[in-house]
Amino acid sequence: MKWRQSLRLRLLLGGAAWIVLALVLAGVFISASFQASMSAARRDDLQASLDRLIAAIDPATTLLAATEPLPDPRYDTPLGGLYWQVEDKDGGTSTRSRSLWDSTLSLGNISLSGGEPALAEVADPDGRPLTVLAREVTMETSAGARHFDVAVAEARDVDADPIVQFNTNLLAALMILAATLIAAAVLQVHFGLSPLGRLRASIAAVRQGTSTHVAEPATLELEPVGAAGQ
Repeated sequence: MKWRQSLRLRLLLGGAAWIVLALVLAGVFISASFQASMSAARRDDLQASLDRLIAAIDPATTLLAATEPLPDPRYDTPLGGLYWQVEDKDGGTSTRSRSLWDSTLSLGNISLSGGEPALAEVADPDGRPLTVLAREVTMETSAGARHFDVAVAEARDVDADPIVQFNTNLLAALMILAATLIAAAVLQVHFGLSPLGRLRASIAAVRQGTSTHVAEPATLELEPVGAAGQ
């Protein structure tokens, strides 16, 4: 069990532990920051589409003022990954993008009270995860108020999710950095403790009778030890 008394091993294990801990904390912070930034960007994009869709609603009819309220061609491609839907809560009818085909966005579990946009995760007709931004809208007409549930959604491809790809690249980079820093720590400890190794060999030579005095250490910190052995 002499290895437990090794100063070199203690320094290496302590340095490696602190390096790994620091990189883990840095990785968690960087990943969380990137995820928050991506989520904010997604919400901003959905919010812009939601605002444009709401502006296209004609409360005097059951149809939208424009047949293609959102210009992205994926809204017109079946299961294209981008979807919109407008539900007339008073008339019980709904209008939706061609990308939904004959399906609808399920908004039953999303709380739309208060008129503020709500962000949620649902599944698209193919079972893929969808990020949905929905809002309850009230519009005044000559016949009274009309109420709509308006929603836009974007599919999240798990395999091509930029957050997953970023985390994978970040993990690889941190592992390379950890290996580099630990290798640097090994070199630092090796060269930093080499005077102790030479002093130990010199003391051993005196004990064995092959030398009459301890060699003078090459470092200031060990000079008192060398002087005591003269």
